[in-house]
Amino acid sequence: MPIFIYGSFLVGIIWIFKYTYNRFWLFLAINAVIDLILTFPLNNWLVNRGILQMQNISNFQLFLVATGSAILLYWYQLWQEGDASPFKKLSISSSLQPAANKPLEDNKDDF
Repeated sequence: MPIFIYGSFLVGIIWIFKYTYNRFWLFLAINAVIDLILTFPLNNWLVNRGILQMQNISNFQLFLVATGSAILLYWYQLWQEGDASPFKKLSISSSLQPAANKPLEDNKDDF
């Protein structure tokens, strides 16, 4: 299935992500429509022409794999940008600093 690895699948996800950035449900809806077109009519056309041979996977299963891959790629992109980090939610206050960052006090009576 090189068409899905090197071809329209990867390029399609990148373009859909570019135009639907930070709108997950719009991304998912547009991607599902494109995946339906790619996996049902186009896939059947390629099988009928002898270009592609499907073994042990139905068109619906291929659709689920393509949509799942797109969701994983979307999450991975958010994770790379830091938006999906579980530690981002733990910041309590931006004014708190670790003790190593605080300046030392000038106490001359220490001797």
